[in-house]
Amino acid sequence: MKTAVLAIAVALATISLASCAPGWLRSNVVLSDLLTNPDDRTISSARDATNELCEAVEGCIEAWRTDQAEFYRFDSNEHGEAFLVGLREGFQSDRIVVDFVTAPPDDIRQRIEDLVGGAHSLT
Repeated sequence: MKTAVLAIAVALATISLASCAPGWLRSNVVLSDLLTNPDDRTISSARDATNELCEAVEGCIEAWRTDQAEFYRFDSNEHGEAFLVGLREGFQSDRIVVDFVTAPPDDIRQRIEDLVGGAHSLT
């Protein structure tokens, strides 16, 4: 019984700490891991486009192109925010910016925002 109570306490503490994790910890999300998950049907045809998309973008450290959007990971929130300002249809969660090059249907956009936003709660 004590072991079960201790396990539950540790799990709750871990969840609590993850929700208030510092930015440097949450920012360790890697787009390649997020976008190439075979269990997620939201994203299709994910391909690394870092060399092409990050070339002239300050602070860009990783970029991927998919059928739904372009995804950028930055070295700071500030660089991500500066990039987001220039987008017609965009979304930012921590250091990740999503550029909806062509506006997707609302349900797809919401699933992408949930996917990207939820990734930070897992790190």
